[in-house]
Amino acid sequence: KLTYYNESTESRHLFILGSDFAQSMPGFRKRVSFHVSTGPANGCHRRKQPPDVNCGSLTIPFVSSDAAHQPDAITEIFATSYKNEDSTRNFSIAAVMGTPPQLVLRRRFTEEKETLLGDSINGLPVSIHNIGERNRFLSSRQEVLDLYRNAMFVPILPGDDCGQKRFFDAIFSGSIPVVMSYDASDERGFPSFFKPNACSIRRSYPFMVGTFHGDINAGIDVRELVVRINGTACGLECMKQTLEEVMSDQERLSSLRASIRRVVSLFSYGVAAPSLSNQQSPDVFDALMVSIRHYLAHL
Repeated sequence: KLTYYNESTESRHLFILGSDFAQSMPGFRKRVSFHVSTGPANGCHRRKQPPDVNCGSLTIPFVSSDAAHQPDAITEIFATSYKNEDSTRNFSIAAVMGTPPQLVLRRRFTEEKETLLGDSINGLPVSIHNIGERNRFLSSRQEVLDLYRNAMFVPILPGDDCGQKRFFDAIFSGSIPVVMSYDASDERGFPSFFKPNACSIRRSYPFMVGTFHGDINAGIDVRELVVRINGTACGLECMKQTLEEVMSDQERLSSLRASIRRVVSLFSYGVAAPSLSNQQSPDVFDALMVSIRHYLAHL
C-alpha cells in the first residue's frame, strides 16, 4: 500500500507501466487514473462525445536503445543519409513479420504477396519475409533494420494489440509506414489503424493530437506520417495502386518525409551516455514532461 495514495491524491500519482505488466494486469491499469504505457491508452472519451477530456492515460513509444536511434543521432541521420531517400532505397516496400493463425491479414499478405504486389512497384522490387518460415532469410534485428533502411515503405499490418514496435523501427529507418485505416474506431473523430470500431489512433500512438485537453491543435498527428490504405473499401487489394500513386507524386513524398523528420526525435529515448551529457534534440522525455504538465494544469 502506498502511504500517500488516496482518493484525493490518486489523480497526481504517476504510474509507469511496462507492456507485459499492462497486459497481465488490466484491472490495475483501469483503476489508476494517471499512468504511462506503450498503449493503448485507456478510453477516457465516450464514443458519441468529442474527445476533449483531460485524460491521465498517456501513450509513449516502444523503447529502442540502439545508438543510431538516440535523439541527436537520428536527427543527424535524417539531415544527411536520409536527405536524398530515393537515390539510396533499393526496395519499394519491405516487410518482416510473423503470421500466427489469429493475424489473418498478415497471413494473407505474406501468402498472396505475388498477387497483391507482384515483383516490383514502380520499378523497385518488393521484399516480403515471413519470420515463421523455416530457413528464413532474416535472422537478426540488425538485418531487419538494414532491410527497412533500404525500402521506401514498410507495412504496419495489425498485430496482437493496437500499437507495434515495427512502426517506430520503420520511422527510425527513414521508411514511410503503410497502414490499414478504418474510419470507425472506439472514439469519435479518430480513425483506427488496427481494426474497425477499436483502438483509435489517439489511444494507440504517443503524443497524439487530441490528448491535450483544451488545445485541439497540440500534439503529433500520426495521419501525416503514414500512407493510409482504405481498409473498408478494398483493403490489401488497394495497396499496390496506392503506393504507385504516392511514388509518382514527389510533392506528397516530400510532405510525408518532412512530417516524419519534424517529429522523429520525439519517438527516441535519450538513454545513452553521450545523449545524457549534451543532447540537443528533444526526445520522448521532453514530450512526456509536456504531456504531464498539461494534464496536471487542467485537473
